[in-house]
Amino acid sequence: DNNTPIISGDGTKIIFTSNEALTDAKNDDGNQELYLIDFPRSATKTADAKFTRLTDTEKNTDTEVINEIFTNYSPTINDDGSVIAFVSTRRTFKALENGTPAFSAAKEGANGDIDPDGSGEIFLYNAGTKRYSQVTAMRDSETIVNFVVRGFNNFPNLSGDGRKLVFLSAFNFAGTTANKNTDFNGELFIHNVGAAVNTVQQVTETTETAAVPFGGAMNLLPAFVRPLNRTGSLLVFESAGNFASKNSDKTREVFLADLSTATPTFRQITDQTTVDATKNDYNFLASIN
Repeated sequence: DNNTPIISGDGTKIIFTSNEALTDAKNDDGNQELYLIDFPRSATKTADAKFTRLTDTEKNTDTEVINEIFTNYSPTINDDGSVIAFVSTRRTFKALENGTPAFSAAKEGANGDIDPDGSGEIFLYNAGTKRYSQVTAMRDSETIVNFVVRGFNNFPNLSGDGRKLVFLSAFNFAGTTANKNTDFNGELFIHNVGAAVNTVQQVTETTETAAVPFGGAMNLLPAFVRPLNRTGSLLVFESAGNFASKNSDKTREVFLADLSTATPTFRQITDQTTVDATKNDYNFLASIN
């Protein structure tokens, strides 16, 4: 299995997941690992492509089954391939054949003293320094509503310059620029690459569910879109929120968020009626150059 290929902005690199052993390192457990293909502009044949393995992970517990299960997933890459982000449920990343040292996921909980619970967390990999870092470290047990766990982190997307990361999450991150998601709704968050773990800015603040489609998610950030411009100052996304006071009927619309100031400002790009939305696909897959 080779999955979810994402090409860099300059067209010379591809990040993807695979359960094969595509380099000298073995992959006996068949776990989905991250690989990078480097195909420089000077290349003249397929054999010039260089494969680099970016994760080497195993079971978190002896009883866990990981063969053919996506434990490393949702990769994203910046324009020149120097920064990669992905989601992983793994607690430990082993040292790699390219010189990357081993890395352990951060402890979790309000006091930062609990071992990772194996939920999906977002990690970064710097191809230049060959080092991992962590964006999120949250606990599922803190998001239970009516006996249902609501928390998740997914769909990370990097800006072209690799300095900003947007992702969708139902956690309530602490801090002066977040701490607005006590209902654990899926919201959009921005992370400055290089900042400490769980340091984020909450972009959207919505409640409940969409009116059209009825009961649907309020905010979407699909895979295979480019939601950020090169510098990460503009974000385009789909939502049933009423950010620009033009969407009181809570239909799915496309919004443009200006993130260049401390408080995001919003422009509504589309305006569907509830009748329109019953006839059309609400999944706009919005991207920006």
